[in-house]
Amino acid sequence: AVAAPPQIDPRALREWVSDPLQVPQADGRLLLPAEIGSGPCPVAATALPQPLTLSDAAAAALCLNPQWRASAAAVQAQAASVGEARAAYLPRVNLGLGRLRTATRYPDMEGADNTAWGTTQQAIASWRLWDFGVRSAILGLADRLLAAALASRDATLQRLLGELTSRYYDALTAYAGERAQLEAVALARESHA
Repeated sequence: AVAAPPQIDPRALREWVSDPLQVPQADGRLLLPAEIGSGPCPVAATALPQPLTLSDAAAAALCLNPQWRASAAAVQAQAASVGEARAAYLPRVNLGLGRLRTATRYPDMEGADNTAWGTTQQAIASWRLWDFGVRSAILGLADRLLAAALASRDATLQRLLGELTSRYYDALTAYAGERAQLEAVALARESHA
């Protein structure tokens, strides 16, 4: 039977050519686990000239928290595993080059020594067409593990930001209470005087 060739969407083809593994990326590129949190934190853990805003405190807390960094690194590592699982669908090409030198020496006969050089080259291309669902199962597992890593990262983020927000507003309340007490003491001294 003769079938018409399938219609190929040019946009999908361009996307596949630009990233054949279709690895999930952040900001246009996949960060390696060693790169997570390797840059300087936006807020140093030293004395600050002014009070922190909630967003600055959140950025510093996430930058300095090892649990957040570990969960973000786990997501990036699992995203790389998804790309590796997708690579199983691509053809493989193996190239080889070998050079061999053979020397024959005759110690009793001068000028009879012989040296020969040989070069071998090989190129092997293979593409697995049927594997009875092994590749798709591995890819499905990698996708599910990535979803689990993302959920774990999100849970860590929510827990950290919840704790941070509670402590931030507790600190603001304590600061406002201290200022109110200092103003009350000043007012009481003024009234006493």
